[in-house]
Order: sequence, then C-alpha cells, then structure tokens
Amino acid sequence: MKFIKPPLNLQQQVNHIKVNYNIKCKDENLIKKYLLHCNYYKLRGYWLFFEEIKKEIYFEEVINLYEFDKKLRMLFIDYIEIIETSIKSIFAYHLTTKYNNPHIHLNREIFFNEKYYFQSIKQLKDNFNSSKEIFAYHFKTKYDEKLPPLWVSVELMTLGEISKWFNNLNLYDQKEISKYYNFPAPSLRTLLINITEIRNISAHHSRLWNKRLTQAISIPKRLKIQTPKVFKIYHSLITINELLKIIDNKNSFLDKFCQITLQHNIPIKYMGFPKNHNIKGLENAKYEY
Repeated sequence: MKFIKPPLNLQQQVNHIKVNYNIKCKDENLIKKYLLHCNYYKLRGYWLFFEEIKKEIYFEEVINLYEFDKKLRMLFIDYIEIIETSIKSIFAYHLTTKYNNPHIHLNREIFFNEKYYFQSIKQLKDNFNSSKEIFAYHFKTKYDEKLPPLWVSVELMTLGEISKWFNNLNLYDQKEISKYYNFPAPSLRTLLINITEIRNISAHHSRLWNKRLTQAISIPKRLKIQTPKVFKIYHSLITINELLKIIDNKNSFLDKFCQITLQHNIPIKYMGFPKNHNIKGLENAKYEY
C-alpha cells in the first residue's frame, strides 16, 4: 500500500488531535509549541497510554507525563554512568592484579566463548585505532603493543561492551568481581545488560517510564522482591539503588526519583510498582488513574 497521507501544519495537527483522539486542552498555543518542538509522533506515545487505559485525555496531562519521562531518563543516565565507571575500574583492577598481567584481557583462556571473545577483541582494536583520546595517542606513539593494558582498554569500551566482556568472563572471576558489590554473579550479569538497555533508551530520548524492558534482572534474594512476568523500571530502580549503596552510600538516586514522581503526580503502578512496595518517600504516591 502506498503512503498517501499529506503533511499537516500545526493548526491542522491540533484539529486532527482534537477530532480523532478527543484530546482536550485549555491552551491551543501550548499544543502547537510542543508539536513544533517535540514532534507529533513522539508525543503520540504518551497520549496512547491514556487511550489504552480508557481515560479522558487532557493535553496538559500528556505534557506532564512527557516532562516527567524526560527527567526520568536524565536521572537514569546520571547514575548509570556511576555504575559504568565503577564496573570498568573493578573489572580492570581485579583481573590485572589477580593474574599479575596488565594485558590479561589478551588471554583467551579466561573467557568462556571463543567467538564472542574475538568479537570483543576486534571491537576493542577498532575503538583503539579510531580513538582521538590523548591517552590512546600517547600509547600508540610510545609503546609497541597493539592494544593498551586493561586499565586503559576499559576506557575505550562502551557500557554495552564492558557488559559483554563481563558476561563472557569465567564464572569464578565473575563471582569474585560481584563480591565487590555484595551481589550474586547472575544479578550483576543481568543488571549490566538491563542498564545498557535503559541507557540506550534514554540516550535516544525514547519513552522509558512505562516501558516493558526486554532484559530481566536476576534480583538479589535479599531484596525480597518477587520475580515479575513483566520487567519495568521499578525492578531496575530497586536493583540499581542496591548497587549504588556499595559504590556511594550517600547517593540520592532514589530520593531524586521520589521527588520527580511526586512533583509530576505520576501513578506508580504503570512503572511496575506493586501495591505493597516499601520505598520511603512514595508512601502517599498516586498508584493508578
């Protein structure tokens, strides 16, 4: 079928929204502003939520949800960076000191899957060869090795790449690294993949707040959270917070989440929260529409 829909100017888009989706608004200029700067189809994902729960739609509520989601993505990006920096540092520290080898990552024997290992090595070489970082230039001009030591190499890896390196590491070293965080190895493995997904969603400015995440987390038993059929950000939130307590026990990740949730009066059910959650600061939060 050929696409024949014509483009619509702002006023036509406003009329289309009102007629076809029965969206109410006190200020048409507000609709036009957001349609111009945020794109019709980005906003469509937010009012679609209200359609799905069969709730009367006000454009102001759509914008409130959009603005909350924007703050939520920024919050996750900020604190995922802390975890990324930590896991890179500990990965390099543990392996190089344990094996007394700055280039231990070139030892294929400590990794599970040969195919995945050589894919990771190739990606690391590509990153190193194309890097414009001063530390990479310094190593290239001073040393003979084709790759720098692990404590330099980790700085050339993305979060997704360090996650793959960790997941392909032998189980014994996975467990030893996980002990730094007081986490079971399966929990750290799955969390790294999960936060990579969240970071990618956030970096591409996609809808996060009620997203069904594809990567489940093996939640540590001490958190006493039942493994759900559908993973949403509640489960990531709780597990990330537990990890952050080890890295920085004065972090304000959870406090900031509570603050923006209450500020925008967001119902927490749609983020995966159970009714019997025990998060301090959200005792009086709206649960559902």
